[in-house]
Amino acid sequence: MYDESHALMKLIRVAGRQHEAGDDTAALGVYREVWRLAEETGDDFHGCMTAHMIGVMEPEINDKLYWHLASLERAQRIADGKADGFYPSLYLSVGSAYRHLGHTAEALTYYRFAEQHLGILNDDAYGRAIREWTLTALRELSGEPAETSE
Repeated sequence: MYDESHALMKLIRVAGRQHEAGDDTAALGVYREVWRLAEETGDDFHGCMTAHMIGVMEPEINDKLYWHLASLERAQRIADGKADGFYPSLYLSVGSAYRHLGHTAEALTYYRFAEQHLGILNDDAYGRAIREWTLTALRELSGEPAETSE
């Protein structure tokens, strides 16, 4: 799915390993450099991936929201379907940020968008986690039972 030989993808993988090893300062530095390079070159795909990861790692909720919205904007610019698999997580992340800010209506909107895109996820640990988190958030905020299958 990803061109692992692409220079920005290689840097994203480096940052991912740093994050997994607990060195978030170094990882954020690499992700920010990838963001800068992606913006300079108009590379929305790698910009999307990078903005999302910066959003995951940012400690401040307003910053999380900013980066997740930036990631979503980049994903929406990619017309070839290459970013379709990102939507469930992106919408879930935006919804979560709005929820933490106390904006329930906006959170529900984005959780519902995430729910509409769950069918694209694989039936693996990641896909099951995104499904569970989305459906749990919908149940908690709406008081309505969320769908349990696509």
